[in-house]
Amino acid sequence: MENKNRLCWCPNDEIKFFDEITESDKPAYKEYDVDVILEMFKHLIPEDKKEHDEPEPYEIIDSRLDYSIYNEDWYRLKFQGLPDEYYPILVEADKNRVEENKE
Repeated sequence: MENKNRLCWCPNDEIKFFDEITESDKPAYKEYDVDVILEMFKHLIPEDKKEHDEPEPYEIIDSRLDYSIYNEDWYRLKFQGLPDEYYPILVEADKNRVEENKE
């Protein structure tokens, strides 16, 4: 029962195969309050952002980083076995995707 509250394994611990694991081997589930989670990660929030109630939105995926359009050869290597007429369609779809992201 003492293993249920452990957060990590030590080098001398026995590591079991998946089919050997029982319910008693699994750690105890612990539910955390939102305030506890925020306290854990408070050091990751920049000081100037802590005083604002509403964080400023930012784009996670920057579309400006998508510099090139994949060519037919790339698609032939990535998706082998497709009919030959599919590869130009994939290139055209990639061009359309890049154009949509620029807008």
